[in-house]
Amino acid sequence: MRDLFVLETFTDDDLFVRVGPLAIAEAMDRVDQYAAPNGYRHRYLPLTPDEQAVKHWTAAKSPRPVDGADFFTALRRAIICDPRRDGLDDHVVQALLAHVDPHRPWQLYDADEEHLLGECDCPRNESGVCSGMEAAERVCVACTAIIDSRSEFGPHIEIRVSWPCSVITSAATQYQIGVVTGSSPRAGG
Repeated sequence: MRDLFVLETFTDDDLFVRVGPLAIAEAMDRVDQYAAPNGYRHRYLPLTPDEQAVKHWTAAKSPRPVDGADFFTALRRAIICDPRRDGLDDHVVQALLAHVDPHRPWQLYDADEEHLLGECDCPRNESGVCSGMEAAERVCVACTAIIDSRSEFGPHIEIRVSWPCSVITSAATQYQIGVVTGSSPRAGG
């Protein structure tokens, strides 16, 4: 199967023309013959295979709760694929993505000082967590007041806002995505 693209051409005054599906050679020929000589800029948008498109379309309707990176992938996909919007070219979509993305979970841990500071001999996983550390709560990185203590003990957390915060809860509700609210050592941070 050859790769097919939608050729999107546009002008500075927001005149868009989309044509396709075209093989890349055909699309390049259209650009050389018609678009470029008439002042149009262009880009090639790959077509999404049907089975992948179904995953995108149904991500926001998935009844299963998702956590960590899967949650943000599903939420971003739902925002971008909103049928009332024009994908990444839409200013509302860009603003929503910029607003939601910083509200990620930060996993806090309970442990003795030597484990938290990495002074123990325990092997650590890819996230830097050793067996002597227990997952505590998750907090929202954007909403929590994290103060740089400028000490060896790292940042001081003054005001804790549990994750998911109201921003994430509202966005997830609007786009019908479930959020796992329990602590997870895989959640990052």
